[in-house]
Amino acid sequence: MSNVYPRNFSHIGISVPDLEQAVKFYTEVMGWYLIMEPTEIEEDESAIGEMCTDVFGAGWGSFRIAHLSTVSMAIYFDPPLALSLIHI
Repeated sequence: MSNVYPRNFSHIGISVPDLEQAVKFYTEVMGWYLIMEPTEIEEDESAIGEMCTDVFGAGWGSFRIAHLSTVSMAIYFDPPLALSLIHI
């Protein structure tokens, strides 16, 4: 019998209602370190913009994101996307 599920992963992405409070919780309570401060990502022709269009499809607009140790958190899609868990 072969196992087809992954045995490890590089990170998870979660949506949070308040990015600054989530960063504060994960750094102060969980002890994770901040890799990238909260940043606005916009749908454009930049490398990150094109990568997000590949993932979300055209018309995703913008969102804010922060990176902590191995976790990515995103908030505030404009226009809103019907996603609660963005990616694993």
